[in-house]
Amino acid sequence: MVAFDLTRRLAGRVAVITGGGSGIGLAAGRRMHAEGATIVVADIDGGSGAAAADELSGLFVPVDVSDEDAVNALFDNAAQTYGSVDIAFNNAGISPPDDDLIENTGLDVWHRVQTSTSNQCTCAAGRRCGTWRPPARGRSSTRRRSSP
Repeated sequence: MVAFDLTRRLAGRVAVITGGGSGIGLAAGRRMHAEGATIVVADIDGGSGAAAADELSGLFVPVDVSDEDAVNALFDNAAQTYGSVDIAFNNAGISPPDDDLIENTGLDVWHRVQTSTSNQCTCAAGRRCGTWRPPARGRSSTRRRSSP
């Protein structure tokens, strides 16, 4: 069996993580940082987002992922600060008060959640990472994790 050293496999890459201030987003940031990535933490919660960015020696960008202009500014900021965006981990999501249990969730609420979070982040990441065409040497990556 061939052993692979994955500890630096993300060295030189920039990862934008929405919802990176806590939970799964923070855990993903810790893992990517451990593997060498530069982390951009995006979160609506300024306290947890800034703390996560400090922990990960990264950049914190406050963002509400339901605001298209804010999402575009997030990816522009990351690219201007670090020169590129190589990884987008679209983790943030909204959970409106009328969305309690999946069996009670109406299609209109589900559509609003998906449109305001996943779609905007994926499109912005795609424009910035160049994922609509095969990137050179597999450098860019977009990961979509649907929340909530």
